[in-house]
Amino acid sequence: MIDTHSAVKQLVEGGMSESLAETVVRTQQQLVGGEVATRADLAEVKVDLAGVKADLAEVKADLAEVKADLAGVKVDLNQVRQELNQEISKLRHEMELLRKDVDALDQRLTEKLNRQTSDMTVRLGGLIVLGIAILEALRRLA
Repeated sequence: MIDTHSAVKQLVEGGMSESLAETVVRTQQQLVGGEVATRADLAEVKVDLAGVKADLAEVKADLAEVKADLAGVKVDLNQVRQELNQEISKLRHEMELLRKDVDALDQRLTEKLNRQTSDMTVRLGGLIVLGIAILEALRRLA
């Protein structure tokens, strides 16, 4: 609390009228509202502030740990991405080889089918000629 009597006395000694000094001191007391912090209050605030600083330091440490964990996760993700890209490349290569194998097999089957068709045509032609010859022979015998 403010010692109002001492404050008025100092203002009067400084050249202010007593009524003006009393008004100034009263106004100051109303503005402060009796809410002046004591040394004990300030010490308590310092203790609280020290606790907040300690909590903040813990939060910063936790945040640094989380950042380190995230960096590790990022490295792991990059490694997985590289491995997946390698696997995709391998699969694409294998698919290309399979496509070539299928194309080669298709070509061989087409060629074989064409040969067999030709062979069947030749054989059928031979059978037709033989049949005609037999029919001609039978006609002459008859």
